[in-house]
Amino acid sequence: MINVLCCLLTFCFCLAPSVCFSYDIQVLGNTLPPLKFQRKGKVQGIMVDVLAEIMEDVGNPIDPTSIQMVGWARAYEDTTTMPGYVLLGAAFTEERKDQLKWVGPVYPLQLALIGKQNRNIVVETASDASKYVVGTLLNSAPEQLLFKQGFPPDKVYRIPKTEFGLRMLADGRLDLLAYAAIPSFHMMEELGIDPTMYQVYYVIKEVDLYFGFNKSFDDQFISKLNTALEKLKIPDENGTSEYDRILKKYLK
Repeated sequence: MINVLCCLLTFCFCLAPSVCFSYDIQVLGNTLPPLKFQRKGKVQGIMVDVLAEIMEDVGNPIDPTSIQMVGWARAYEDTTTMPGYVLLGAAFTEERKDQLKWVGPVYPLQLALIGKQNRNIVVETASDASKYVVGTLLNSAPEQLLFKQGFPPDKVYRIPKTEFGLRMLADGRLDLLAYAAIPSFHMMEELGIDPTMYQVYYVIKEVDLYFGFNKSFDDQFISKLNTALEKLKIPDENGTSEYDRILKKYLK
């Protein structure tokens, strides 16, 4: 046992000035296709593949089959409070800046108010939307940004899962749903809802999706992951990066 420990210590010192990290990581995510979703029991998507690549690069690989897909509110709460937890994609906002340690940006998102076409809905500001029945995902970035822009918090239906909101939108129980635009249309297809019957009525904000790490992670480890992400985006001799190939796999 002593010999094994000595060998491990020697290996780490051989990598100086780098520091060896080995975290037992639990990754939590919510459904946001094509970025992160579950199909036939397998968690997949752009965020899954990118995280697997950069974790492998820093020598702390993850098993994608161990990723748990849960509701957004639980994923965010657990990641902010439990050491060793990682959030599989969150919009980076000033409100969240100090609550996690961030790796990114990974992918841009348009957060918007989405509704059925031909509904005579006009929204020029967030406060204009208070004339309509609006649904938000509990504690999500679109919800927080809507409130910040002047939408009255007591005027929304706060929903625990996006699927519920999309079905309420399809059934006419909501006029508008605050969510990421492209993932909304992907999820509609999965739910058997025709996405061509819906449109963006108001862009809340353009944001970037990051990986969120619990604050227990060492800053140097986070720095290594950000460096690995930068490397992933560097084009090869053919002008295509590994990041580009991951995007192409899911964006068809």
